[in-house]
Amino acid sequence: MWEFISRVTWQFPQTVVGDLFVSGVNAIGQVNNVTHNYGMTAVDMGLNAKAITIGYYTAGAKGYTADWKDHLFVHEYGHYIQSQQHGSVYLLTVGIPSLQSAITQKSDNPNSPRHHDRWFEADASYKGMAYFDKHYGSGKDGYVTGSLDYFDRNSFTDDSWRGSPYINSRTGERNYSAYPISGKFHWTDPVIYWPLRGLIPAIFY
Repeated sequence: MWEFISRVTWQFPQTVVGDLFVSGVNAIGQVNNVTHNYGMTAVDMGLNAKAITIGYYTAGAKGYTADWKDHLFVHEYGHYIQSQQHGSVYLLTVGIPSLQSAITQKSDNPNSPRHHDRWFEADASYKGMAYFDKHYGSGKDGYVTGSLDYFDRNSFTDDSWRGSPYINSRTGERNYSAYPISGKFHWTDPVIYWPLRGLIPAIFY
C-alpha cells in the first residue's frame, strides 16, 4: 500500500513519464512481453542488450523479464530503489544524468566517460545487489552457497570464469559480466549532472 501511495505522490513525476513511455512504445507495437515482480514492471522491447528504468517501469532487450537471475534486471532494480529514495527529484538526480552518460559512452573509445562506473550506476548496482542478496540470497533462510535457487552476489560483482550458478533466462547462459558497486570519478562528472548539458558532445570530446 505504501509503495502505491509513493508512486502517486513522492515518485509521481517518474511514474507519469514511465507510464507514458511504455504506453507509447506499446501503441507502436514495440512491446513483446510484460512481466511483473518485486513491485516492478519489466517490458521486453527487444532493445540491443540494454535496459532503461523510469520509476517502477523497466524496459530491456529481447527476453527481458522481472527475474533476479538476469543480472541486468538486478542492476535496473537498483534504479527503482533510487526512485523510491530520491522521490520527485529522481529524474534530475539520476534519470537524465544516466541517460546522458549512456548516450556519451563509446565502447570503442576507452577514454570516453565510463557509464557503468558513474556514481548513480554503481549505486544502482549496489542497491539492487543488496536487495536481492537480502531477500533471495545469503539473507534468505536455507541459503546454500552456489545453489541454483539463490541469488549469488559474488558473481554479480566479480568477473569470474565460472559465472553465476544459475542460467540467465534472457541469454540462455550464465551471467559472467561484473557490475561495479563503487563509482569512479571522471572529469566530466561535474558537467553531466547538469540536465541536458551532457547531451552536447563538444563538452566531452
